[in-house]
Amino acid sequence: MTPELPLRPWIGANYATLPKGQRLLLLGESMYTTADKLSPNILSDLIAEQITGPNTWRFYNRVYHTVTGKRRTRSIGDELKAFWDRVSLYNYVQFPLQGGPRTRPTDQQWADSRQLFPTAFAELKPDRAIVFGNQLAGCLMAAGFGERSETQCRGKLVTQAHECPALFIKHPASVGYSAGRWYSEHVADFLSSPCEN
Repeated sequence: MTPELPLRPWIGANYATLPKGQRLLLLGESMYTTADKLSPNILSDLIAEQITGPNTWRFYNRVYHTVTGKRRTRSIGDELKAFWDRVSLYNYVQFPLQGGPRTRPTDQQWADSRQLFPTAFAELKPDRAIVFGNQLAGCLMAAGFGERSETQCRGKLVTQAHECPALFIKHPASVGYSAGRWYSEHVADFLSSPCEN
């Protein structure tokens, strides 16, 4: 990835070789920490823990459930590995937030991350994307990287170098979030519909 990203995306082992229409980008907003500094490979480390356990993270468990319709606790290691090997995951805000779950990115973090997104998106070349979080969706629209109507979950991500269909959904940590409902009402249909890019 160029330019060097402070937080490198997770890119599944099979992601680059998937047939056309099957590369899925999971676009998260940010991550928080209490550490002074994080490794640029922190996402890879966290996803490896998700696959092998026992240390798992609620956000990634809910992402898995939202995209597959299956609870992580009811999935075996091979299913988890197969899922994570087929997707990429990128955090739009490239600077870890100091604090806890309700810590919000600063205006400067949003602005600095806006400069990095087009190159990362073009290099990942997803065929479709799921965007997690209403504030992230609003930021993408304001930056010209996202398009959708106010009443629709579906739209697209777009930069000068690449575009793909996108599904904009609530953040998995938001109040009242139901991974099973998002899967059955929106995600399953989105992932099975023909890819138009």
